[in-house]
Amino acid sequence: MIGKLEKLHIPPVLIFANACKRSDSVLRQLQLHSSAGHLIGNHTCTHPSLDQVGFVRYAADAAQGDTLLEPLLARQPGERFFRFSFLNEGEEVKVRDSMRQWLTAYHYRNGLVSVDDDDYLFSSKINQARKRGRKIDYSKVKSLFIRHVTGAVEFYDALANHRSTRARKDRCQIRVRSV
Repeated sequence: MIGKLEKLHIPPVLIFANACKRSDSVLRQLQLHSSAGHLIGNHTCTHPSLDQVGFVRYAADAAQGDTLLEPLLARQPGERFFRFSFLNEGEEVKVRDSMRQWLTAYHYRNGLVSVDDDDYLFSSKINQARKRGRKIDYSKVKSLFIRHVTGAVEFYDALANHRSTRARKDRCQIRVRSV
């Protein structure tokens, strides 16, 4: 894979690993990726559900992943990434905030996931309307765009639940930043 990425001139990628679920051969592969300039991120050790195990057990699991992955993790500030199991930061504000403090203490950034939002389609239609001199109701565009992105995320979340080999109780979280 490293050779293919280099051949295609792909910039460094970010690979998230559950350290306790990895064999020695996979850890060697992660080392090769790290040596080739790719970033390795902590995705906990055993991939528990934060809401099911609580902050103390979850943080301990994440710290175990940190210990096992330490030789592979980035040394530069801002280049250490952590991805929450099931992308779930916790339903309770206290739990979420405690875990965010843990990330800060361990020098991690949240490894968020982006979704293809088809923004180019919306931009194209807005530009066409402008060229025709049409008035654009941006509040309606924003509402439609948010519904579109939410629908896409819900679709892929449902697909992941359908394809999963185990029952998922956690749900995907959608954050919309105001523009």
